[in-house]
Amino acid sequence: MYYETDNVFYESYSEPDNEYFFKNPNKIASMNYTFTLPRFPQAATNNEDTPFGPMGVSINSVVFYNQQAAPVDDILEELNTFDQYEGYPTRTGSYHYHIEPTWLTETKGESTFLGLLLDGFPIYGPEDESGNTLTTTDLDEYHGHTHATDEYPDEIYHYHCTDDAPWINGGEYYGTPGTVTQ
Repeated sequence: MYYETDNVFYESYSEPDNEYFFKNPNKIASMNYTFTLPRFPQAATNNEDTPFGPMGVSINSVVFYNQQAAPVDDILEELNTFDQYEGYPTRTGSYHYHIEPTWLTETKGESTFLGLLLDGFPIYGPEDESGNTLTTTDLDEYHGHTHATDEYPDEIYHYHCTDDAPWINGGEYYGTPGTVTQ
């Protein structure tokens, strides 16, 4: 719904599940990001805050933002502008997720690999490998834990989306972040 109505990707969202929903005035624009991520991520000795703007990228090329809204905005109010897939565009047209990307978890599975944060560590859906829905209290301060996954059978630290804040990441990277340019 954040595309122009004549765009082939436009999809109406006339009956949102959120009774407080309101559409923000922004439209999705084509973006070009370059991510440089550690190939072999490691825990950081000095953990860095996640930035405003892209902090990672999903498997469908939509960027992940942290749990905060832009300065002077309220993320709890912005949640009411998310479309049916839980994303929305910025003023510059950058479509992004602050929370679970539901199109991915609905089509790929609740425990699926969703993408990578800038520190090179993967992010997964809200369920663990046993099908248990995780909450923030199940995870560490960075919003993750370590064990084997299908993609990393020798085990790796990884983040999980949850239904409760901070949703994707605890506000700091577990590892040392790479870079993103636009």
